[in-house]
Amino acid sequence: MKDEFVIDPIDRVIHETVHGYINPRTGKKGAVGMAPVINMNPSTVQNKANPREEYSEFGVKEVRNVMLSADNFSILKQLNIDCGFIAVPMPHIEYPADADLLGAHLGLIDELGEATSAMKTALEDKTLTRDEYKKVESEFHDVVEKVESLLIVLKGMAEPEDNVTSIKKLKVKS
Repeated sequence: MKDEFVIDPIDRVIHETVHGYINPRTGKKGAVGMAPVINMNPSTVQNKANPREEYSEFGVKEVRNVMLSADNFSILKQLNIDCGFIAVPMPHIEYPADADLLGAHLGLIDELGEATSAMKTALEDKTLTRDEYKKVESEFHDVVEKVESLLIVLKGMAEPEDNVTSIKKLKVKS
């Protein structure tokens, strides 16, 4: 059995993802609700999601199914934090418009406000604990994700060079 007092963050977030799941068809919660969706026995899901279980854990493909089924990617986010990376959700916008750009920009400003607030709160007592740092770090990772999302929208709005040249020529002739 794993140490009672030390729970790896990835084990914690897997547990929270599974036990926070509500099956939209049956209304069943946790491992019982998720098991049929990921084609597993409920007790197997329960054991694999148990942060104190050391002999039964989800494999990579299984954890992917958990995330996709739950539409919850906090496991991926935790993996990225643990490995020093940032995952950026890609917006699915076929033809980005000004409203998409505005939405991405406002999302970035909102996230920056949250990160700044977390930093201010963490530093109010003139000391910074590791837990406070982790909270601030997580908030700033969210800011970077929003910056990347904004860039993805801008890239989608970019015209090919041939098209820009044609538009400029049309404007000159008019």
